[in-house]
Amino acid sequence: MHFFYDKITYLFDPLHHLWEHEKMHKKISFGLVLFFLISLVTIELNRHNLLPAQLSQHVPLNHFLAVQAAFTVVLILEVISLVFTIPCSFSRSVGKQFEILSLILMRNAFKELSYFPEPIAYEGNTQAILNILSDGFSAAKKGITLALLLIFTFMGFQSVFATITGIPQGDSPVKTEIRKIAPRT
Repeated sequence: MHFFYDKITYLFDPLHHLWEHEKMHKKISFGLVLFFLISLVTIELNRHNLLPAQLSQHVPLNHFLAVQAAFTVVLILEVISLVFTIPCSFSRSVGKQFEILSLILMRNAFKELSYFPEPIAYEGNTQAILNILSDGFSAAKKGITLALLLIFTFMGFQSVFATITGIPQGDSPVKTEIRKIAPRT
């Protein structure tokens, strides 16, 4: 069994180190910016009918599709990061999952924007704008929920620590309310 574990570690650790290395992040960032700029230029060339006919059929005309494409690539890269984060701490893994969820919601917002005619106008796009706002607020709600989860976990560990070490604890507001409703007999 150790042989199998050693081989997995031998493969995983260098790949994880390579992926998390600062130079790799710089290269990926540069590649993403380049991909986005090439997408924008290609879309603009297509808008001015400067692309060959066969290529122009596959290139969109809306600039927001370049943003959506960049977010899709970022999402793919974040999923790869999640794969490397799973063996790490639980909190890093959960945090990465929330990052991915936020990216999905942002990508959906840009997808909605890609359906707008350019230049963008509020009239006639009310429902799509409400969808975008809904996606934005759901990301905020999930961020608040994550903060509440962390606070709750901290309070739980604090309570367990106090119980183990014998530190007296005051009643929580929940215990106080329960005693008011159902007093001891």
